[in-house]
Amino acid sequence: MQRLDLIPKAIHYEVLRQVRLLEIRDELARRGVTPRDLEQEIVDVSDIMKGTGSKVVRRALSRGGVVLAVKLPGFRGLVGRELMPGRRFGTELADYARFWAGVGGLFHSDELPKYGISMEEVKAIYERLGADPERDAFVLVADERGKAEKALQVVLDRAKTALKGVPEETRAANPDGTTRYLRPRPGGARMYPETDIPPLTVDEDLYRMAEEIKPEPVEAKMRRLVEEYGLSKELAEQVISDIRLDLIERLIQKHSKTLPAKTIASIFTVTLRGLKGEGVDVEGIPDESLEELVDMIAEGAVAREAVDEIIKYIAEHPGERPRRAAEKLGLTRIPPEEAEKIIQEIIEENIEAVKEKGMRAMSLIMGKAMAKLRGKIEGRIVADIVRRKIQEATNQ
Repeated sequence: MQRLDLIPKAIHYEVLRQVRLLEIRDELARRGVTPRDLEQEIVDVSDIMKGTGSKVVRRALSRGGVVLAVKLPGFRGLVGRELMPGRRFGTELADYARFWAGVGGLFHSDELPKYGISMEEVKAIYERLGADPERDAFVLVADERGKAEKALQVVLDRAKTALKGVPEETRAANPDGTTRYLRPRPGGARMYPETDIPPLTVDEDLYRMAEEIKPEPVEAKMRRLVEEYGLSKELAEQVISDIRLDLIERLIQKHSKTLPAKTIASIFTVTLRGLKGEGVDVEGIPDESLEELVDMIAEGAVAREAVDEIIKYIAEHPGERPRRAAEKLGLTRIPPEEAEKIIQEIIEENIEAVKEKGMRAMSLIMGKAMAKLRGKIEGRIVADIVRRKIQEATNQ
């Protein structure tokens, strides 16, 4: 009999996987992707990859293999979407490709450049496929031609299934409680019991555990976001409709004592959506990068005002981590004492205007101060220091 202590985690992960697949389905519908869009030609890109730094690709080519690619219209950011811890939609595609075509794996554009594949190669493949880097994704397989062609056709078929939601399939359990694709689900003609899955007794304890992990009704979730976390009704509605709802809730709970829930929610519902409207590819940013960014704000490593610039940078540099991006951009948070020194210098450089206008010089000094300090310290702290320094300079 299966160990009951593993069942809650396994059930939770499976519920999470299916919810994420439904979210991907809904997002594809919003993007207007249809089955006809996925009738794509498989393209040979071996010439583009002949000088690649990828050992996997070089090994396949040295053995007489090929590198084939296929476009997934409208899938940008969704192939890399996490379904369960450590497993993404791209992992599902790879499982199918391994089972049906016998390939070792695949690469997809949401994880590139990486694994020795350069940005120049990624751009060249997008161009060869006639794909839009802002909207489309692609999948790459390096293997024998026959196996690679079959693998990419399987990928297209599985992508079409994503338009419907959760596929009917048999899955195998992993040691960590997650699952992987095992084989197609048998048809109605199969009348005998499953022989390779141990029996599981459904008792009151199992029913109780299932009740505990049952998804929360939308109305209850809305009420909790408003009453427990203090979100406005409008903001709570935006959080519930966000494709990263699970991540937002987890971060709100994680930082409940250090960061207002409104701040976390607004990063996803206001900042990310606003940047998306400006053409920034926020959908391709992995959940772990956004979590790291929120962690940095909570621990005081960066100011809230730095979020926009950091997100833009990691969107434009796939694979870059928020902490490293903050360092490169010079947006790591500075202590108030250092900010005070910079503001004092600005006051001294503009002392005549400060003495003449008094507190009416506030906007002038704030503008100059924020030009140097934006993203390095909270604006309210800058305003407090500026106000105090002007008062000291004018004896007000």
